Amino acid sequence: MAVSLQKAMFVDRIPSVGALLGTSGTAAVVQSINQQLGSVRFGELNTRFAEAHNAFHRQVVAPLRAAAEQVKSLATTLHNPDTFRPLVTEEDFKSIPPCMWIPIVQYAPVKSLLKQGRVWGFGLDPDYLDEEDTWGRLVDNGKSRDVAADMDKDGYVTLTAVHWSDDPEHRGRDLSAIETTREAIDRLLEETNLDPTSISCLRG
Repeated sequence: MAVSLQKAMFVDRIPSVGALLGTSGTAAVVQSINQQLGSVRFGELNTRFAEAHNAFHRQVVAPLRAAAEQVKSLATTLHNPDTFRPLVTEEDFKSIPPCMWIPIVQYAPVKSLLKQGRVWGFGLDPDYLDEEDTWGRLVDNGKSRDVAADMDKDGYVTLTAVHWSDDPEHRGRDLSAIETTREAIDRLLEETNLDPTSISCLRG
């Protein structure tokens, strides 16, 4: 993650001790500083330096914290088995197996957010992702999402399964894990502003 550092310059302006420290002190300490340096309000937000402080937090501190969370997530992932498993809770999404990265970012809602730069997407470049959601096709193979709509005039439903020679190897329980995970992603996107690919961070 690139972090842009901006230089803040204050020409002939010296920030108050309160603006610098943003802390509290005893009445005696405050009175002593007031006598030596002039009026000081510790922790005051409505100062001429508040905007610079807020900008520094937005542009430097927050991105660094987000990067640290992503590194922590990667470290946790590397210590967990790389096997398909259903991700249901926010805690589950803190350690996503690498084998599930592609099935997650290929999911249409996540892929759209990744193209907009609003989610981390495990650092994957959306321009290099396949157009087809292969895992979605495999999950939906032989299923009907709406029996009533798929039923013909004689009351029969034709189930179709499409397989290609270059499809990724998988087991039935792998597809079940992906389907459950995608349902959880739908809930996360609907009910929260969290990034499902980096659950400790908010979507952009």
